[in-house]
Amino acid sequence: DQGPTFFIFSDFMCAPCVKLAAEVMAIRQEFQDQVRIGFVHLFSEGNWQSRLLAEASFCLNFQRPELFWAFYERATKENEEITESKVHEMAREIGADHDNFASCMIKQTFKAEVDNQLKYAHDLGVTTPPTVIVGQEVFSGSVSRNQLLRAISNQSPIQARK
Repeated sequence: DQGPTFFIFSDFMCAPCVKLAAEVMAIRQEFQDQVRIGFVHLFSEGNWQSRLLAEASFCLNFQRPELFWAFYERATKENEEITESKVHEMAREIGADHDNFASCMIKQTFKAEVDNQLKYAHDLGVTTPPTVIVGQEVFSGSVSRNQLLRAISNQSPIQARK
């Protein structure tokens, strides 16, 4: 057993999503393999920039799961407009195999998976990004580090470092 699992239904662009990303990355660093984090893309259907980021994150995760988290952290800190060239630039910055990445993006290899995640969130009734589910606890909108730590500790005997 790897400890508690929490699921994040989120986007890489909405303001509360960006704030949550910083907290999630800090929790990943603090607990390392003591918690499992599942990420489910959730964004407005017509938001092409969020779709571009979602498909890119799948392509990177396929190369190496750690690239997903590096891209998540990098993309949520981006202040410039999200364009295809910006996404490719970010993928190069985090050390992705760019030829593999470019091929994956051109073919829209993971378009169906992104669609499936949007449907999954909808089927669960999750409509607001970000939404975090830890055990039986559900947090939507602005989610604080303290809320997450409390929910994690309710699921497991692991202790947060002060």
